[in-house]
Amino acid sequence: MKLICEKDKILKALNSVTKAVAVRTTMPILEGILIQTNDNEIKLTTYDLEIGIEYIINDCKVEEQGATVVNAIMFTEIIRRLPDTDISIEVNDKKSSCYRM
Repeated sequence: MKLICEKDKILKALNSVTKAVAVRTTMPILEGILIQTNDNEIKLTTYDLEIGIEYIINDCKVEEQGATVVNAIMFTEIIRRLPDTDISIEVNDKKSSCYRM
């Protein structure tokens, strides 16, 4: 998966979907955000066993389609601290991630 998107669009989506992230859970996957790409949109999904939120970001550049799950709190903090530029996110086949600004 490889995508490029404006920081503001990603932050707006993160602020919405993190409302459905489980805080204390025995299931670590519920602390994550599912990021999926297709065509020129990114879909972020969270679920805490009671509520689920899905947010679609349009008009992003998707160079390679794919999906990954990232820790919601950690990912949001990293994005917040980046400069106000386009952000590039790349996940290779071995599931390691590379974030570029």
